[in-house]
Amino acid sequence: ETNALVVADKIRRALNQPIELPERRSIRLSACVGIAIYPDHGGDEFQLYKRADWALYEAKEYGNDQTRVFTPKRSEAPLQHA
Repeated sequence: ETNALVVADKIRRALNQPIELPERRSIRLSACVGIAIYPDHGGDEFQLYKRADWALYEAKEYGNDQTRVFTPKRSEAPLQHA
């Protein structure tokens, strides 16, 4: 988990660097990151993708430039392949 958080932080910091535009304007980007760890959060790519997606939505709820690691919740419906 620690390694995934380090990588997510590097990605967020890289995106936060100002991008210079014409006419002396600049913009900054931000990113929300959702993390799921194999095998703790899923045994296959479908489960990991779905759980990382849930963590991403949780990160977005907290605002811009956030990282969240998946945590099981009681209200979570069982995962089923589509």
